[in-house]
Amino acid sequence: MDHSDRFLSPNVAEEHGHHTRSRSFKGRPRPKEHDEHEFRPRRNSMPSHHHTHRGHSPNNIADGEDEESKGALCRVRSFKTTSKGGIVNRGDSVKRNRYKDHLHASNSFSSDNEVRHVSSSDLECVGQNEETENVPFTVVVLGPAGVGKTLLTTQFMTSEYIGTSSDGDGGDKTVTVQLDGEESTIRFIDPSREEEDVNEHEVDAYLVVFSVNDRSTFEMAVETLFQIRHELCSQKAVILVANKIDIVRKRVISSEEARAAAHQYDSKYAETSAALNHHVDELLVGVLSQIRLKHDPEAVEEHEAHKTHKEHRRGSFRIAKGILTKLFRKHSKKDKSCENLYEL
Repeated sequence: MDHSDRFLSPNVAEEHGHHTRSRSFKGRPRPKEHDEHEFRPRRNSMPSHHHTHRGHSPNNIADGEDEESKGALCRVRSFKTTSKGGIVNRGDSVKRNRYKDHLHASNSFSSDNEVRHVSSSDLECVGQNEETENVPFTVVVLGPAGVGKTLLTTQFMTSEYIGTSSDGDGGDKTVTVQLDGEESTIRFIDPSREEEDVNEHEVDAYLVVFSVNDRSTFEMAVETLFQIRHELCSQKAVILVANKIDIVRKRVISSEEARAAAHQYDSKYAETSAALNHHVDELLVGVLSQIRLKHDPEAVEEHEAHKTHKEHRRGSFRIAKGILTKLFRKHSKKDKSCENLYEL
């Protein structure tokens, strides 16, 4: 046979055992390992779909992943104080929540019954350098309904302007603040919305909020200050907050009257407008500054010494001070010292 016939006839090629270009793949038998009814894995570069086991739906897997990642991230608000006593908002960032990560890691080695009982000794392994970051400060927000407590604490959580769009769900109000390079976590609690009992020993500061256009809320705030200082005998940081200062024409509580009440009960004083996000950042940084100062023994001792010295001099200069106040019709810098949230 001519060699050209071997390339034209597939039968001749089969007899000699040679493969020819003219042979069609249609005539080849299908491999036995790949049937039409069997699953054939994909061979391209794209990943194939994950085939879940029986009894585990994709929704259950997704829900499990969401539960593990819930609370793993937290927002960090960064501020820096200036030499003139102001603050600079350096923006917000997101990082892993080490406190909840440690709780999840410790609970993963425990049974369901043991998870409910996490002792304080289990938390000591986190490290002393992260103690202030992992253990949040507790701030109790007091005031009657309608003074803007929920909107104020919600605005604490972010640098973004939220306006009056707060849903008022009363959820977890915890924020991490980085002030001058040091991070601290603050938890805000509204006893009127929270079901848990608040212990005085666990509180680091109080925010007493009233509305400047409602005298009844101011009177309730003054009564609250009296209860904190005289009934609870608390020496914790207390800030009297005059909210809704944007309502200028309907304002009935002057700055002088509110400042005098704060000075009477050894409290700080701040004015805000939660609806306009006005002085909200200053109040947040002031709360953290007051807590840090109250936890500093040297700062407390210096403040008490200065307070005692001022008490001795008050009787001698009371008459002269009253004359000068009537003469110049203005308040001295000492009267406005309660507005400085960065010192005791």
